[in-house]
Order: sequence, then structure tokens, then C-alpha cells
Amino acid sequence: MKPRVLIVMENIIVGEDIKNTLNRFGYEVLGVFKRIDDAIKISRELNPDVAVIDGDIEGRISGIEAGQIINQINIPVIFLNSYHHDKIAVDSKQNSSFAYISKPIDEKELYLKIREILG
Repeated sequence: MKPRVLIVMENIIVGEDIKNTLNRFGYEVLGVFKRIDDAIKISRELNPDVAVIDGDIEGRISGIEAGQIINQINIPVIFLNSYHHDKIAVDSKQNSSFAYISKPIDEKELYLKIREILG
């Protein structure tokens, strides 16, 4: 069975690009979501193997907060950020179920982070 990935991106076009990349790498993408509430709901319903989340999303719930909620459902999270975010970087080093990748996204780095998290 292919590892299943959930993508949460503020920019849907970038999210679709990541989806296509992950599909080429052999992953099943359960969806690309812009709304954090939808992503949390789908995470609870479908239990993906990993979530890739835009840490730059702001709103009622930030991308960082969404990642923490999804991680509490026992789903590992990879945060994507366009700027250095100290809290994410520290958390990703202290918690093996968090990872951090800077934007622009390097496809190979994303692939390797997912492999690393999934073991």
C-alpha cells in the first residue's frame, strides 16, 4: 500500500505541484486543502501517514497550530515555511514526528523527509 499524504497549503497551485511531485515519488495524496478546518477533519477521518503543512498559513488557526492538532492525532507533520521560524525548527529537532523544510521546496528534500519520518 502506498503511503498516504495530506497537503495543507495556502496557495493551492503550489499544493497541486507538491501533489504531482509526491505522486511521481509513489505516494498517494489524499487531497490538497486550503482550509485548515477541512484538513483537520480529513486527518481524523482518513488518518494519513504524514501531513505536509504550510506553516505560513494565518487565520483563526495558524498552520503551526494545525500541525500541532494533527500531530496529536498521531500523524507526523512536515512544516513548509518561507522564513525561518524558530519554534518550528526547535520542535522539529526535539520531536521525531515533526520536520521542517524551507521554501522554496526542494523535491528531493521533501521526499527524503517523508521517508525519514515514515521509517
